[in-house]
Amino acid sequence: MHNQINCRVSIKKPLFLFKQTSIPFLYLRCFRAKCSSLFSPFSLSRLFRLFTPFSLALLGLGLSLSLGSFSLSAATLADLEFTLLNDKTGYSVSAVNTATITGAVDIPATHNNLPVSEIGVDGFKNSSITSVTIPSSLKVIQQYAFASSDFLSTVTFAQGSQLTTIGQYTFDECDSIININLPDSLTTLGNGAFWYCTSLVSITIPSGVTVLPSNVFAHNVALETVTFAQGSKLTTIGARAFSAGDSLINIDLPDSLTTLDSYAFSGSSFTSLTFPKSLTTIEDNAFQYSYDLASITFLGAAPSLGTNVFSNTGTDVGGFTLTIYDTHEASYATWRELYTFNVVPGPIHLIVETSYDPIANVLSLISGNEPSDIALNLLHSNSLDDQWATLSPTDYTVTTDATTGTVTRAISFDPETKPMGFYCLTSETLETSEASGNTN
Repeated sequence: MHNQINCRVSIKKPLFLFKQTSIPFLYLRCFRAKCSSLFSPFSLSRLFRLFTPFSLALLGLGLSLSLGSFSLSAATLADLEFTLLNDKTGYSVSAVNTATITGAVDIPATHNNLPVSEIGVDGFKNSSITSVTIPSSLKVIQQYAFASSDFLSTVTFAQGSQLTTIGQYTFDECDSIININLPDSLTTLGNGAFWYCTSLVSITIPSGVTVLPSNVFAHNVALETVTFAQGSKLTTIGARAFSAGDSLINIDLPDSLTTLDSYAFSGSSFTSLTFPKSLTTIEDNAFQYSYDLASITFLGAAPSLGTNVFSNTGTDVGGFTLTIYDTHEASYATWRELYTFNVVPGPIHLIVETSYDPIANVLSLISGNEPSDIALNLLHSNSLDDQWATLSPTDYTVTTDATTGTVTRAISFDPETKPMGFYCLTSETLETSEASGNTN
């Protein structure tokens, strides 16, 4: 009795390498897809995403509220207390009593003729405020400042904001926030700053932020889109930064990124991801339980890998492929025999598609309307360490579409044989065909 074998091949765009030699490498590795638990933490989070503390509280009270009929009294200056900072250059602000302060909070820019430059530790934690306006004078929001403020839905930063720091778990479990526009001046986000913000849909990271720390957007089950501002200096995405992001499908990573820490995107819903040339390191379990992730592209060399980086990745879509645009042997060696991937070393203008049919056991390499002065050879290698072997025309079939002119080279495999290794097409002008040789 044979186990079912699933295979995937990704589609490649036209490419070209060297002066007259075009080589798309296609590495196809079949593997047995493992069954995953229906009741993983990330599956369960989909079920419970509607049951935020806020909605459960309303259900428990049997209330029926609407934005038009529900309101809380706005906070006044009497609800705020100000503490002179140690350096006596400004004040920190907090609620006098977080249990009684409600409604909209408008933090003043000055107090006693000095700037209000901080929101204190636990400043409005567990409060019932619904909105907060933060003045341009404020530079630091300390840890847990708005944590568990279930009614807080609107955070507004005044024009010309000087805010540089949002402390750890500042907006932890603020599950009514749908969107928040972080100011351009921001440089530092603390661990878990937006942990369990279960209604947050999108976020833009300012260009000055260099590190997204651990748990910063973890368990944001409604988060769909993450955008990095132009000129982003981000280098590191920390441990579990976007873990359990059930809805996360859009992220355009900046060219400055070098490191993905452990579990960074575990449990995300990406179907494809592209990483910049700058990426050098992926730590343990970074994409674990990303069941829908079918295609991963590295625009540079393969980064160094931790353990179980792709554990249970792509299992809902029959597997996944990796595409690597640089074939440095040092980096490739750490990946050998591990994953299904394509290696594409340069732009190749003839290849427009590669595909594998697991039912018919046929691998197809499809090129465009080929010029009459170009000769193409189909080559194979079991490993990038081995020499390329030119396949005989009897090893594959060639068909040309009479309407489009596209040419398909199809390789058939024995049903019991795994089609492993690298395949490439080399192109050369007919006048220089004798000069072609080993392309490795």
